[in-house]
Amino acid sequence: MSNGDPRLSAIVVAHRRPVLLRRCVDSLLQQTERALEVVIVSNDASEAVERTVDDLSKRDDRVKTVRSPGVSASEARNYGVSAARGAILYFVDDDVEAPPGAVAALLDTCERHPGASIVGGPNLTHPDDPDFAQMTGELLASAWGTGVAHGRYAKLSPRAARERHLILCNLAVRRAVFDEGARFPLHFGGEENVLMGGADARGHELWYSPDVWVHHHRRASLRTYATQMVRYGDGRAIALRNAPRTFHPAYLVPVAFLAYLAALPLVAPSIPYSFTPLVFYAVGSVASGVSIASRRRRFSWALKLPPLFLLTHVAYAVGLVRTLVRGPPAPRRTGNAGPMRTEI
Repeated sequence: MSNGDPRLSAIVVAHRRPVLLRRCVDSLLQQTERALEVVIVSNDASEAVERTVDDLSKRDDRVKTVRSPGVSASEARNYGVSAARGAILYFVDDDVEAPPGAVAALLDTCERHPGASIVGGPNLTHPDDPDFAQMTGELLASAWGTGVAHGRYAKLSPRAARERHLILCNLAVRRAVFDEGARFPLHFGGEENVLMGGADARGHELWYSPDVWVHHHRRASLRTYATQMVRYGDGRAIALRNAPRTFHPAYLVPVAFLAYLAALPLVAPSIPYSFTPLVFYAVGSVASGVSIASRRRRFSWALKLPPLFLLTHVAYAVGLVRTLVRGPPAPRRTGNAGPMRTEI
């Protein structure tokens, strides 16, 4: 950039999705706030992504490229942190598109809350997503679907936040947090929760603003959605193991429900009313599904949402339990992890 350091550095990790990456970066370059840079971390990227990155960097001098040699996505963000120049580091996923005023709203929020070191807001389902993704987006945004974390997917009132209110695909962190030595953990999954839990323990304030929102593409198939829910459970377990301050009793509710379902065939013959909790759960799922379907006028969703709630909660519990018990897998590296290269 020719006009001095940017006010904000947006950091995007790219690997295998060139079309989504271009849309994401274009949405950042088209912001009403121009004093920004976009740091693309090309993490052992495909040839198509590399061509897209090269084209974007040639087209706008606010784009900086960092090439990392196949580390975990979590670790790749640390490469971006090291290369960024802004006082505020804004992390977005490559399948996110920011509305034109998103960065201006973010900077305004940071100015109005100078004590907040970490600021974020909801990620809303992209309007162009297919019907299944629209449905799962509504599920995630519901209190029945994601409980204390549903503000990550729906606009709530502004508030002092905990890590459960904020999500990595739309998260701004003041450089001071990293200047203290904070970094994302090497493991992929729950890395923002570990970072925020550590910052909270050191006295940093977090803030949630509904004005700081982005569009986020959801999973388009049942299989990929179920896999994502298991990984969400994995991520929560990683956070609990590495940042105990992130604990909330609500995270164990799906685990208790999974244990109940596993025990039900054994206890049902001898314990009267053992199906009562399941009946209450079914009623809650049906009521929430009907409410969502009616509001969105997608009446077929009323039949699809109740089993999808069950899948969501069970898959999340499976991921959480398995990673709490066995620990996270070794950080994934797809290449020979050597020093990063930065290009402007």
